Amino acid sequence: MPYGKSVRIFLPDSTVAGIRHAEIVNRTGHTLACPRNRLIELKEWPETSKPGVYFLFEARLGDSKPLAYIGESENVAERLLTHDRKKEFWNDVVIFTSDETSSSSVADDV
Repeated sequence: MPYGKSVRIFLPDSTVAGIRHAEIVNRTGHTLACPRNRLIELKEWPETSKPGVYFLFEARLGDSKPLAYIGESENVAERLLTHDRKKEFWNDVVIFTSDETSSSSVADDV
């Protein structure tokens, strides 16, 4: 029988509508999610300046097929700031980063 895993979720401002940080206990991967209007705050988190994979989501009420953009960067925070200036469609982001040194190792960790 496989053993379960513990997932730790941190809500820095005590709401699921803000920044969310999740990690599997005893792993080096991190997941962060936040609305676009909190991107500047998210940039302050050290995990966002690491290599990672990210998803930009469009959340429109009643839309059964929202748009999604998937990207990879050696510094996710800087790349997201570029997307903030150049891509209009998105309003939520989910980031997967690792304590490892390259974005190719992120998939192994998360």
